[in-house]
Amino acid sequence: MDNCSFLLKHYEDTLRLASKKGYKFMTIREFGELAGKKRPLPKKIIVLRHDIDFDLGLSMKMAAIENRHGIKSTYFIRIHAKYYSPFSPDNYVILKRLMKMGHEVGLHFDFGFAKLFNENPKEMLLKDRKIFENLIGRPIDSVSMHEPARSGTTLNE
Repeated sequence: MDNCSFLLKHYEDTLRLASKKGYKFMTIREFGELAGKKRPLPKKIIVLRHDIDFDLGLSMKMAAIENRHGIKSTYFIRIHAKYYSPFSPDNYVILKRLMKMGHEVGLHFDFGFAKLFNENPKEMLLKDRKIFENLIGRPIDSVSMHEPARSGTTLNE
């Protein structure tokens, strides 16, 4: 496992090796719940997450691999993605399948999109969260910022 090929087989081999070494995989939500209990955390944890920037369809391939190994992860979805739309029928089916498989979905928010239209990023974040929650039919627990260094915007502004 010295060479990372960035192929799905390598991804599966990596998950298998981590499991063999005793690592526990969890979603962002699961980690937050565990950390909130104010007990010592297990020493070997992998909080597994994926920011989906280009291809929502590829997420199903990764999710299937994870499911074969009893692993759940968090998939962060952009609603303003240039290369896919979570509102398209095919991608909507993918979102539903990810959730049915037990994976968490969260919002992958792009501050740059708000800046592009000279809109308040915090207000857009709240608006996008509602839109995404309405799309998937449930509240989301987590948000991942898309390229925060590139946009130059943080939630502290």
